[in-house]
Amino acid sequence: MTAAAEREQRPTRTGGRPARQVWGQLYELLSSTGFAIAILLILAVASILGILVIDQLPVRGELARVQFAARQDEPLIWLLSNVVPLRPFRCFFFQSLLGLLSLSLLACTIKRWRGSWRAAITLPAASDALLRSRETRLWRTRDENAPTRVAALLRRRLFRLRETQITTAAPQEVRYAGLRFGLARLGPVLTHLGFLLLVVGAIAMSLSGRAEMLWLRPGERVTVPEAGLTLELNAFDIEVGARGRIADYVSTVTLYREIGADTTAAGQLAGEQLEIEVNHPLRERGFSFYQNSYRRDPRRLRYLELAFDRAGFPLPGGADAGDDGEGDSDPQAADATGAPRGMPGSRGPHAERHDGFRDPMTITIPWGERVALPGTRYAVAVDTFLADFRVTADGPALASQEFANPAAQLAIFHGDSLAGRSWYFLFHPGMAVGTAPELPVRIADLGPEFVSGIEIATHPGAPWVWAGFAVMTLGTMLAFLLRTERIWVRLRRAASGWDVAVLHQGAAPQAPEFARAAWERSATPLTIQIARALEPAEGAPVSPAKRRNA
Repeated sequence: MTAAAEREQRPTRTGGRPARQVWGQLYELLSSTGFAIAILLILAVASILGILVIDQLPVRGELARVQFAARQDEPLIWLLSNVVPLRPFRCFFFQSLLGLLSLSLLACTIKRWRGSWRAAITLPAASDALLRSRETRLWRTRDENAPTRVAALLRRRLFRLRETQITTAAPQEVRYAGLRFGLARLGPVLTHLGFLLLVVGAIAMSLSGRAEMLWLRPGERVTVPEAGLTLELNAFDIEVGARGRIADYVSTVTLYREIGADTTAAGQLAGEQLEIEVNHPLRERGFSFYQNSYRRDPRRLRYLELAFDRAGFPLPGGADAGDDGEGDSDPQAADATGAPRGMPGSRGPHAERHDGFRDPMTITIPWGERVALPGTRYAVAVDTFLADFRVTADGPALASQEFANPAAQLAIFHGDSLAGRSWYFLFHPGMAVGTAPELPVRIADLGPEFVSGIEIATHPGAPWVWAGFAVMTLGTMLAFLLRTERIWVRLRRAASGWDVAVLHQGAAPQAPEFARAAWERSATPLTIQIARALEPAEGAPVSPAKRRNA
């Protein structure tokens, strides 16, 4: 059996196809423009879906398992809990797309680099075969200094020249090969390379970067032990524009830095007070603190407005206000607005909370303070607040972050002693549950406490991203702002003067409105400039074909 037959019968690891051929086909696929465009389109769709997931499906993953524990048998809830990624841009599918795109960009860069680099730096000689092109222009000049003039003109036009002199044969010849803006041929390659660096930076940030969302109340702290930083929120302010729209929201923070082995603490050494606002993050020791969002605190209020009926409380002397012969005995008794009860009249902003009150009054109770009810021996303090009140086996609990069923547990004091605690509901003003005495008290309004949403993030791939932007910008400028031009000039000694041949490639022909002669309409501006410097002695410059016919 011959060696060729043995090679044909030898099995291959790829089912009869040579491994080199498989790798070659894979390389061709990755380096094709169509494959890269397909990956970019899929990435665009995945990015849009990721944004929709983040904005429209805030409850997913472990949070969905907790909030919808009793509904895991529903298909949508199961998808939210087990399939929809918690971080869409860090999931395996998105990372795989970025990996494929990076491989495609790398293959495209390798495939185009060698040819583009050679075209950018090489200067082919002005051969006779090359100068027989139909774009070549031929004429004779009597200028004895033609070679010197041509070289000086091309150098002023920033051409890199390669000069060849032929003095051994007759007639004497001088040839020039010129290249201008050759690096512009590297523009597409540098654009691919910059895009590759961007993708590599994105992968580095998604794999090793950190992004953590924290909700801070004034006075709370967060510690970043890796950087030796402690951030304390002093205040959170929402700036409102002239039309009542939110213009900005700002967190005023104090930043404490670790000095050596000791951590700076409040009271020992004052930290630096700074502001974090939208689009103006705080950057320190490789960490970025962004003002990402804000929300209403579901467990705390700034204040509570309480409506109560002074006529329904026992008087300070102990007599019941309802036994003084006034009030309910007259069904047309006027309410606090001056209009008879039961008749339409001027109603205040919380009049719906005053229905049935004979002597309504509204007071503001700040969080953490005890406020006396004027005209009574009672005082009230806000003990607990739940934005979405639900009763569970363990007692009252917060069902969600939304203000779906706001309820406040009020501590009622009679004199200096605690009379009891009861839950009062904003949407159910007539219902109170608890141990406090039944009093004509209702919640009129709530002043929510806003919680600042600060995102702490690291960007380990940021240098790659910035490098990618720089390389892409350079490549774009080279590709669109510069044009590679090549010129070949042959000057052959004639009886009187020189025979000139010029071939200029890479430039557009002269604009018709600037052409002085018919031949200039098909020549480049540089060819025309050389012809005017080396004035033709016998007619206008012509192409090689016309000279042969002549």
